[in-house]
Amino acid sequence: MLLMKIRLFVFIIKFCLLLLGSRIAYSDVMSLSPSLRLSPISEIIHGEDNRLQTFESVDKEVIKLGEAVAIITNKSKLHHFNSNYYIFSAPSLGEKLNLCEGQRFKEEPTLGHCSGFLVEKDLFVTAGHCITKEANSKDQIERNCKRLRIVFNYNNEELKENSKETGKTKTVKKQNVYRCEKVVGYHYKKTKFQLKDYAVIKLDRPANKVTPLKIRKHGYPNENDKLMTIGHPLGIPQKVSNEARIFPFAKENDENFFSAFIKRRHIFYANLDTFAGNSGSPVINEDTLKVEGIFLGGDEEDFIFEEDSWCRKAKTKPNEKKSVKEYVQRIKLIKKYLK
Repeated sequence: MLLMKIRLFVFIIKFCLLLLGSRIAYSDVMSLSPSLRLSPISEIIHGEDNRLQTFESVDKEVIKLGEAVAIITNKSKLHHFNSNYYIFSAPSLGEKLNLCEGQRFKEEPTLGHCSGFLVEKDLFVTAGHCITKEANSKDQIERNCKRLRIVFNYNNEELKENSKETGKTKTVKKQNVYRCEKVVGYHYKKTKFQLKDYAVIKLDRPANKVTPLKIRKHGYPNENDKLMTIGHPLGIPQKVSNEARIFPFAKENDENFFSAFIKRRHIFYANLDTFAGNSGSPVINEDTLKVEGIFLGGDEEDFIFEEDSWCRKAKTKPNEKKSVKEYVQRIKLIKKYLK
C-alpha cells in the first residue's frame, strides 16, 4: 500500500513539472479519426504555401535527405516495361481531385498513397495506417506488406530523365523499387490516453546507395524549433515543406485536457503544409537534421469547392494555434527496432 502511494506521489510530481515547464507539444484526442482516413481531399496550407520540389532546394543537405524518402504504392500499379524500367498508369492530381485552374502541381502524376523513409540500409519507417488499421491481425499486416512497393527517387527531375531513356512520361527505374519483405514493428492503437501509429518495414534488399536518416532517440524538441517535412503529398512527386514549428496545446477547446496531456508522450502538433499522401513522411528538425517524428495526418475537407467553376481549390488557414491540427508521431517510439 505504501509503495502504491509513493508511485502515485511521484506521478503527480512529474505531471505538475511537465505542466509548468514543459516545452513539448501535444495532439488533440477527439480530432484523430478524421486525420487517419486517408481522404484524397485532405490538405492544409498554413499562411503561404511554401512547398517546393526537393531537388530545387538551395540546401544540398535537404536534397540529400530527400534521397532517403520514398513513396509507397501497390504492386498492381507498376508494370514491366523493359529490363530496367517499370511503367505506371496514374491520373494527374488535377484529374484525380477535379482541381481548379491555377492550383499548384495539378499536372503531376499520382502514384502512391503514403510516404516513408529509410532509417537503416534495409529498414524503412512509415505510419502504421499506411499498412493497415487491422492492428489485431498479423496475417492482414503481412498480406498487405507483400502488396506494397516502395519507390525511391520519385521526383520530377528523375521522371524527366527516365522519359528521355524510355520515351514514356511515367516510368521508374527498377533499381529504385523495393518490396516489403517483413513488417518487423507495427502499432496502430488509439485510446483515451494513447496514440501509436507507426510501422517499421524490412526491405527485400539493402538500399546501399541511400544514406539513412538520423532520428532523435532521447529528449524532446523545443517548442520553437523549426521543422520541415519531405514526402509525396497525394502521391505526386516528392516535395519539401519547411518553416513549420511545434504548437504546444494547439487546440483550445479540448474535451479532456488530462487525456490530451498524457497523449502528448506519443504525438505533437505542427503547422506543416501537407496532404493525406504525406502520411509516413519524416518530420525533420531544420537545425539538427534529425527526424523528430512521423507525419500522421491533418484536417479533412480542406479544399474549397467552387460551385461556379465546379472544381476544388486548396484552403488556406492562418498560423494560429486553433488552426493547427497536423499530428506527428514521436520518432523515439521506433528506436527499439534499430540495430
